Amino acid sequence: MFLELKYAYLGLCTPFAFVWFLFLIFSRETRVEQFKKSLARAPMGILVDLFYFTDYWKPESVLSVQFGGTRILIESMLFAFFFGGIAVIAYKALCRTKNINLNKKNRVDLIIHYSTIVLASLLLASVGINSIFATAIGFGFSGIIIIWNKKATLESALFTSIFMTTLLFSVYCLGRITFSNIEEILFNWWSLYDTSLDIRFVNVPLTEIAWALCYGFTAGARHNLKN
Repeated sequence: MFLELKYAYLGLCTPFAFVWFLFLIFSRETRVEQFKKSLARAPMGILVDLFYFTDYWKPESVLSVQFGGTRILIESMLFAFFFGGIAVIAYKALCRTKNINLNKKNRVDLIIHYSTIVLASLLLASVGINSIFATAIGFGFSGIIIIWNKKATLESALFTSIFMTTLLFSVYCLGRITFSNIEEILFNWWSLYDTSLDIRFVNVPLTEIAWALCYGFTAGARHNLKN
């Protein structure tokens, strides 16, 4: 099956939307948190993607909106909504835990968490590290700080990391099987195509795997604090 480039980003979001709705249907205990946190993460998709546009990828879009000289991709919001929402509640839903999240009493921790990600990412990018690796390291470092301070368990972080990476890997493999022009999409979108960083595992870019591992790690720590 051939997938037009302008629909490919929306197509990437579709499997995550399916999994998101499965959690929403079958995990009643996490339903409210899942929806609220997904909404909170949607705008972050645009902010992070603008960073990635500089040196990592430039996807086409069927849902883009132009604001001045900036092109906003609605698909980026959808991806952050679904992928981020799944990461928030995966450990609670699948392991049936009753941990708590950051609340008003933990504002300082929240500021430290996001400041660590942003500062580490910007610092690494400023010395020439590709944005995908810069943000991945930023995510991972923040998760390590949370675990180090014993505010969350290593189990929750590793579980979410492995689950989200497996999910992303499965979606990429499904895309390879379903669509005949995945390589063309990568060629047109992925700035690292045919460079020294074009390293893959079963044709899945290792950059994507590394990002999912680190994002899942910090999400598992950040949203599964100890009682």
